[in-house]
Amino acid sequence: MTDSIEAGEDQRRFIVNLMAEKGETPYVRSCEVVSPAFRNRTSFVNTMPLDEVFCDSIAEGLQDCVNMLSGETQVISLPSLILEVPGLVLAGAHVLTTVNEDGSQSIIIRFRISLGGIGYAFRPDVGFGAGLEDLTREVSAQVLTDLALPLLNVLSATEA
Repeated sequence: MTDSIEAGEDQRRFIVNLMAEKGETPYVRSCEVVSPAFRNRTSFVNTMPLDEVFCDSIAEGLQDCVNMLSGETQVISLPSLILEVPGLVLAGAHVLTTVNEDGSQSIIIRFRISLGGIGYAFRPDVGFGAGLEDLTREVSAQVLTDLALPLLNVLSATEA
């Protein structure tokens, strides 16, 4: 193996940024997919806990990482951690936390390896899983409504 492969520089990485107010459950601030060719960041407007953003097994794995934290500024390396769902594998995590002056915590969970479609990590209602089929159904229903209702109104008027 080359040094760049061992360091994970040629791999696509997944990063989860969390925030936890003092004594509160952490919420997701943003997620990033980082590769040698691009960086894609998704930020969340509302404070959403892990289980409202990620599918069950990914949320549980991330929560396990958070549960390892002592509440102080620290770094934890979990090179053998693997989170897997159909279509996605996340492996080799580092958990970094910083305690802010107000007692809140900034938590970063970095996965060295991300294989597969990152959309599989999220709950369907978050919006990443909405495929073309869903959009086609919505547009079809709207077009049908826009065409059918006026025609039905015309038919009702002619009968009267």
